[in-house]
Amino acid sequence: LSRETDACLAGTGIPSRQEIPIDLPAVRLPGEIRRELVPCVREAVANALRHANPREVWLRVRFDAPRLQVLVKDDGNGFQVDSQRHGHGLANLRERMEAIGGRCTVLSSPGCGTSVLLEVDCRPSDSRERVADRSKRLHRQPRVPANHDFDAAWYDGTTNVRHSRSWA
Repeated sequence: LSRETDACLAGTGIPSRQEIPIDLPAVRLPGEIRRELVPCVREAVANALRHANPREVWLRVRFDAPRLQVLVKDDGNGFQVDSQRHGHGLANLRERMEAIGGRCTVLSSPGCGTSVLLEVDCRPSDSRERVADRSKRLHRQPRVPANHDFDAAWYDGTTNVRHSRSWA
């Protein structure tokens, strides 16, 4: 994910800030998750570059077994999520994440940047299917912070990161 972000931002002059916890376990993601999650991160970064005119892009990763959360955030133009006409990019993100039993949540507002939160269960696929079926039956909606900022929900006061890079 870090390499994909770097590759997308290479040559743009837009700095990247990447935060990955020091204690992130070395868990090999199932192939179907990798095949969908990596393009989702690439699409989220590409959307920021294409539409947001950001000064900086963030990649944050969090793993609370068995749940993996990946946040791609920019400080660009932002948009009104409910009233904006969208291309296929956001729909593709949601479809890709749903295909692996995950979820994509997009928060944005004009002038405040955009946050794309990708969440997926990293258990073997038969376990994920049972959890996804149960979630659909319960019609659960993601809990979104009232201030439209995922930062508060991300870290519980810890600032331990394996690396945090910022470059032009």
